[in-house]
Amino acid sequence: MKDFNMLLRNEGLDRFETELSAVVRPAIRIQTNEIREEAIPVGASKIGGRPDLPKGISWPYFSVSMPYSFIGQINMADIEETKRYLLPKTGMLYFFLTSDNLFSMTGDYYNEQNARVFYVNEAIDLERADFPHNLNPNWIYKACEIKYCYEPNMPPAEYSVVKSLGISLEAKELFKKYCNFSEAFLEKHNFTANFITKLMGYPDQIQGDLQIQCDDKFPLDWILLFQVDSDYEKTHMMWGDYGRLYFMIKQQDLIEGFFENCFVIYQC
Repeated sequence: MKDFNMLLRNEGLDRFETELSAVVRPAIRIQTNEIREEAIPVGASKIGGRPDLPKGISWPYFSVSMPYSFIGQINMADIEETKRYLLPKTGMLYFFLTSDNLFSMTGDYYNEQNARVFYVNEAIDLERADFPHNLNPNWIYKACEIKYCYEPNMPPAEYSVVKSLGISLEAKELFKKYCNFSEAFLEKHNFTANFITKLMGYPDQIQGDLQIQCDDKFPLDWILLFQVDSDYEKTHMMWGDYGRLYFMIKQQDLIEGFFENCFVIYQC
């Protein structure tokens, strides 16, 4: 990767070249364009709107009276070199969220069922589902077509992957050097945007180490699958006070296709 070694040398991190080059991860940035949902073909990747579900699969419910909100669907055929991201080559990946349970005053932030993520291995015989009659209108999101951009990511400074290399808040000078390096790397290699929605790569954290929040005993097992930003004007999505949603998954579950084991966290 161009300039990688130079950026390390600029911050005196040469001795970490092998370790840091090994943790660079590819990410798929998602750019949204608000559009009439009727103009989005059935089976196309999209954020918001109504899901295109296979015949025989119904809109999922968190409880008898609480349907999930639809966040988005990803058609794997739209993604280049899915193997790089440990993703399947074909099929459709669906993301749902129990917005009522997660964001209401009486909600349960740590409920493992707050996210409903599932995969079908063939994107055929799809039908655009109707909104459930009892879905809270506040949790209906506007449809957007999406375009993918590809970029490399470095882990955020306050992340278990970085801490495992001996770079942490306890070593203040070293931590500061890594912060400077990662910021310079971001400027060189990442697309600039006010809102950052993406698949894979590393999370753009707002409040601390997401890996620890997933599992304080085995944090390194967890990686980012999907990050959704508060792009309210386009999608009507607002996570707290302009926060972000993070769908996290154990790497082994991703490899084996157990997408239903995702855990969703939001930070703002």
